[in-house]
Amino acid sequence: MWIALAPESSARCASCASKGAQRFISLHPGNESAPYAYYLIAICHFERIMDVGRDQGTTERALAALNDVVRRYPDSPYAR
Repeated sequence: MWIALAPESSARCASCASKGAQRFISLHPGNESAPYAYYLIAICHFERIMDVGRDQGTTERALAALNDVVRRYPDSPYAR
């Protein structure tokens, strides 16, 4: 199954992509594209980082999401 989502440059589109990826995971948790969906969520968080001088909550969420990819799918190309 192919996920028809891609991260966009605007925060709104990144939010939509993240929600779509989360929905995909909830509906198809064992799908071969699940690692990509988790990775897409992490990338969407990174797209929301505006400035390193601001609140680092978004950065922490992005790092946590990438760590989630590594923990769940250590052999995936998205975990490298």
